[in-house]
Amino acid sequence: MESSFTFHAQLMHPFCNSRSAPAIYTGSQASSSYPSSPVPTGPPQGLAVANRTTTSITVTWGNPAPDRINDRNNVTGFVVRRDGQQVATVEAQTYTFTGLTVATSYRLEVLAVNDQGTAPNNHAARLTATTASGGTIICTIAPIKN
Repeated sequence: MESSFTFHAQLMHPFCNSRSAPAIYTGSQASSSYPSSPVPTGPPQGLAVANRTTTSITVTWGNPAPDRINDRNNVTGFVVRRDGQQVATVEAQTYTFTGLTVATSYRLEVLAVNDQGTAPNNHAARLTATTASGGTIICTIAPIKN
């Protein structure tokens, strides 16, 4: 799509108050299509463990904080990672990691996504969480034989 323009110009000499004859300039310029916004520029806020069991960890978070570049109203989802590997893309601000090992620590990350892509890795919200330790420990007491 092209945009047409017309403008009138008249030059004036700064010292002698003389003016040139008016000139009319016309032309056109191809319009540019700009992306609606850049990729999200900040990490999701408040990443926290909401629940944990021996084999799962549920985390919650909020939208990235606003800044001068991006008002964050354009976030459409979140990439969720465990130990550096993407495990899901979700729209909700919560996710449950399942199939985990008892009493094991995991590095969990969340990145914001919009119509232009995923936030860069250095804008991930991160935490390390550990699954709950195992269930009941059963001890058997037996007399010691001399």
